[in-house]
Amino acid sequence: MSCREKLGIFDLFKMLYKKALTRADSIINKQTQKPFDFLADESVMRSKDETFNFAKDLPALSNRWSRFLKYLALDQLYDMVTEDSTGKTVFK
Repeated sequence: MSCREKLGIFDLFKMLYKKALTRADSIINKQTQKPFDFLADESVMRSKDETFNFAKDLPALSNRWSRFLKYLALDQLYDMVTEDSTGKTVFK
């Protein structure tokens, strides 16, 4: 593989990576514009063996981001409540 071909692959990777970052940023901004529905029966799967299934389309990816952002919010709320030694932290 020539140096020019290697640079072409790098340029393609860079373009696809930027496109994916822009898409993720757009999804995150859209998901955080409205309140989370914590009453929905959802789950987030975490894998210890580092396997990962890619979302099949944009709605599935958006749904995955939504569930992940809810998980992060709940995780932070849990930390806030458990770190409050006074027991006065209350969330509605």
